Amino acid sequence: IIFWFVFIIDLLIKLSVGELRPNFIAVCKPNWSEINCTDSNGNMQYIPHIPCTETSWTLQKARTSFPSGHASLSAFSVTVIILYLHKMFPKSSLRVLVQLLLVMFAYYMGISRVWDHMHHWWDVAAGFAFGIIWGYVVKTHVLDNCFPSDHRASENDNHGDENGRLGYNEETV
Repeated sequence: IIFWFVFIIDLLIKLSVGELRPNFIAVCKPNWSEINCTDSNGNMQYIPHIPCTETSWTLQKARTSFPSGHASLSAFSVTVIILYLHKMFPKSSLRVLVQLLLVMFAYYMGISRVWDHMHHWWDVAAGFAFGIIWGYVVKTHVLDNCFPSDHRASENDNHGDENGRLGYNEETV
């Protein structure tokens, strides 16, 4: 549920900011004959509207670069998993390896969006920051409440014998 909440917030930011993707010109396919970059005095001028020949959904998607949804959702997921593993397996060397692989996965996910010309580097950086922040929010409000810090039973709580079997011992009868 929280994953979808992060996705919707990310989408709302994308739609409100409307930053152009690096491949916008290739997707837009502007009608260059309608574009005049100089004013009547021959000075360069700002062009507020680019007449695109493409009018599909792809053009609308080309206006939603900031922040990177792939980066934010991968950073969010990886942050939650890493913090969960850290809490549940505090002294495991395998945990460290898994966490490193997860970080590498998230990094690759974000950097591939820049390589594919789908995002600028700052879109990915903002997506990572957004995802990590929401991951810590989930950690503090969900993981800490669902999984107390000492998740293993102590020796004195009479929840089983030395082999972990449940039952009564002599002290509780």
